[in-house]
Amino acid sequence: MTTASRTAVALRDGRPVTITPAGAADAAEIARLLDAVADPRRDTFAAATDRSPGGPARGAIVARDDHAAIAGAAGWVALDERVAECVGAVDPGATEQGLGTLLLRRCAEQAGAAGLRVLRVHLHPGARATAAMLRDSGLHTSWDLDHPVAIVDVVIDAGRPGWATP
Repeated sequence: MTTASRTAVALRDGRPVTITPAGAADAAEIARLLDAVADPRRDTFAAATDRSPGGPARGAIVARDDHAAIAGAAGWVALDERVAECVGAVDPGATEQGLGTLLLRRCAEQAGAAGLRVLRVHLHPGARATAAMLRDSGLHTSWDLDHPVAIVDVVIDAGRPGWATP
């Protein structure tokens, strides 16, 4: 099932998830998810879900399992007219099922539609699962390992093969 704001997909293990825009009602569950994965990027996610008028381009999505619990969430906020910072998290019970890649591709699709060309992901020490997802996603990435926190730029280009998302 696909609509402009809601998409049902199956993870690698066959579990269904529904991707929808994140809303204010999701804040507590997203905070729980960020706590579960020890992600320090709450400020970026709060900015991504802010629906007040004005400000930078932004977007946020959640993936809900068949029990309506949030299995993953991702958001992005434009830093300038070309680059957006992206943050996301997948519930530990849903890792290694392709959900992180799906959320990243959806954020790239949204940011590209807003005219942005790059999604920037900051890899904090210990973010091995995120690093592996970015490495194995098949997306065009550029890695800057000279920082204490690695910076990975995902190049948004809807013309590249493999960019079709369910």
